[in-house]
Amino acid sequence: MDLFASPVLLRKAWAKLLRSYAMEAIDTASDESPKAGVEFGKILSRLREMECRSYPSVGKGTDIRVRGKNLIGAGLVDEGHLIHLGVFYAEAVAKGGMAGTSRRRSVCGL
Repeated sequence: MDLFASPVLLRKAWAKLLRSYAMEAIDTASDESPKAGVEFGKILSRLREMECRSYPSVGKGTDIRVRGKNLIGAGLVDEGHLIHLGVFYAEAVAKGGMAGTSRRRSVCGL
């Protein structure tokens, strides 16, 4: 799940983000059926319970890393505002399913 501070930021990142997800789908294609439905509300409610650590950003703002039960993510905060946050199921990341956070941040132009 990717969250953006504004529709403008999402629009700016959309083509690259879509291409990234499409390539990921091709790389991890299998005969298994995908999980039915995304539990968006469940993920959002879990965000409140996740451990959050912050680190100096290479550029502007502060990099954050979040970790919780079966979820992991990374994002960028600037002047107290969340600019972008990507959260994924930990097992997908462990299996090489989703791109690493540094690659995804560059894909999103953040």
